[in-house]
Amino acid sequence: MPAPLSRDLRERIVRAVESGSSIRQAALRFEVSPSAAVKLMRRFRESGSPAPARLVFLDETGTSTNMVRRYGRCPRGERLVDATPWGHWKITTFVAGLRQRRDCPDGARWPHDR
Repeated sequence: MPAPLSRDLRERIVRAVESGSSIRQAALRFEVSPSAAVKLMRRFRESGSPAPARLVFLDETGTSTNMVRRYGRCPRGERLVDATPWGHWKITTFVAGLRQRRDCPDGARWPHDR
């Protein structure tokens, strides 16, 4: 999988093409593939921005009940008493989608919705 182009590099390619270079010359100058530069300029001409419009960041995190501390601190001479689950481990997973303009509500049809 190719590495994504940084925002700065995308803006420099767009500036080079707007100042008179051909798309292929700009691709050669900035060492990116010609097809990536052509797609970048097509996106820029359609949306006015070199950044992808429908980019969705996905993040997943999880926790398990066996991660609870079983040891703690208390004043000297006193016994520490607390409850922890024992033997009934549960795993909770949370997945979130975040867009550039707004967050994705639960049940949204991302990343392909408009």
